[in-house]
Formats: sequence, structure tokens, C-alpha cells
Amino acid sequence: ITQLQLREQQALAIIAAQDEKLVQLGTEVGEMQLSHEAHSSKQSTLDQGIREVTAMKKQLAQDRALMGDAIKRAEVATLQAEKQRVAQVQQKQEAWKRDFAEKQKQQEMTVEAMAALRE
Repeated sequence: ITQLQLREQQALAIIAAQDEKLVQLGTEVGEMQLSHEAHSSKQSTLDQGIREVTAMKKQLAQDRALMGDAIKRAEVATLQAEKQRVAQVQQKQEAWKRDFAEKQKQQEMTVEAMAALRE
């Protein structure tokens, strides 16, 4: 074997080793890309979930505010109805007092008339 052939074989061996290394690196890069794509997909799903949870939190806050407003309106309506009932009771009491005073006055007048008749 000549010196040139020996160098040629060594160069071919080095090239073959480099080709094998390139194939191995290409496979690793492909695997890394697949892993990155899977991670990106998971991240996208996670981001979507976070957006949905954020939207649900906003809706919940709005619902709570609406419920609070509805409760306040119901409380105001209840208080107004109670005030009306109290006013009605007070009116009835005043009417009863007037009637009682009127009847008492009539009894006193009757008693005075009877006393006058006895004299």
C-alpha cells in the first residue's frame, strides 16, 4: 500500500466517522425539535387554560357584584315594605286613639246628661 492510499483510507475513515457523527447530531436535533414542539403545545394549552380561568374569575367577580346589587335592592325593598307596614300600624293606632277618645267623650257627655236629669 502506498503512502497515498494509506492517507486516502485514513481520510475516508475520518469522513465516515464525521458522517456518522452528523447523522447522530441530526437525530438529536430532530428529537430536540419534537420535544420543543411538545413543550410548546403543552405551553399553549396551559396558556389557554390560564386565559379561561382568568375569564371565569372576571365573570365570577361580575356575578358577585350583580348579586350584591340584587341583595341591596332586595334589602331596600324589604325596608321600604317594613316602613309602609309600620306607617299603616301607626295610622290604625291613631284612628283607634281618636275613636277611643270620641267614645270616652260621648260616655262623659252621657254621664253628665244623666246627672243633669237626676237633679
